[in-house]
Amino acid sequence: MARRARLARDGGETSRRPALDRAAAYAAARNLVDRIDFQRHDLSESFPDGAFDLVSAQFLHSTVPLDRTRLLRRAAEAVVAGGTLVVVDHGAAPPWASKLDHHRHDFPSADEVVSSMNLDDSQWDRIRVGAAERAALGPEGQQALLADNVMVLRRR
Repeated sequence: MARRARLARDGGETSRRPALDRAAAYAAARNLVDRIDFQRHDLSESFPDGAFDLVSAQFLHSTVPLDRTRLLRRAAEAVVAGGTLVVVDHGAAPPWASKLDHHRHDFPSADEVVSSMNLDDSQWDRIRVGAAERAALGPEGQQALLADNVMVLRRR
């Protein structure tokens, strides 16, 4: 495993700085601070330097312009040989989304997301690429099964 890990968050106005503070406190309580480099990035402008055993992108969707495909390609470039890229995203909008947002958002399939990264198939193993369902509660307590995409790729 990597000796150092990095955590990058969107540095825009909606960034949740307390998440980095909580993560740092969690690491400190477990004597891991010397192994983790917590960073805040506006991923449309910068990306953490280095190569990593694990790169994870969770629910990287945005209502503002964001070149998601470019970011995912950059994330894949940062994975070392033998390392893993994990991408989890929404496969569809939740049933209550139309009541909350008036923006249009595309939800590509897991295969479409992986294809959009234009990865060299001879360099990557598809450990898992597909849909998954999970139970969730909406803002008014409504229950629903939500569709997510789960992509786990290992670099050869």
